[in-house]
Amino acid sequence: MRIVTRKEFLTLPVGTVFAEYEPCIVGDMRIKGENAGTNDWFYQEIDLALDCEDSGEMVELLDASEKTGKSIPMGFDCQSRDGTFNDTQLYAIYEKQDVKQLITRLTETL
Repeated sequence: MRIVTRKEFLTLPVGTVFAEYEPCIVGDMRIKGENAGTNDWFYQEIDLALDCEDSGEMVELLDASEKTGKSIPMGFDCQSRDGTFNDTQLYAIYEKQDVKQLITRLTETL
């Protein structure tokens, strides 16, 4: 893993696995999508990638699962736009070896 500035992050390719970073705190893991202009981009959630149409449906699914234990299928086709425009934000970048190790560890849980 390495830490980069927003300026450097915007130069990274689609498919980069990342999280927002502030000193000693790493946010949710995401996958970078296409840039949206010169200072914004799309991303895909990894940990909350639910199979739903929008945030309203996501809330309904989470609420139903909380109340009933109903399983919620994962979906990895939906993207969100960053839209924060915080030029001081730092990012933790998961490098190829990190992702390989994560895949190995997740596979071990099956």
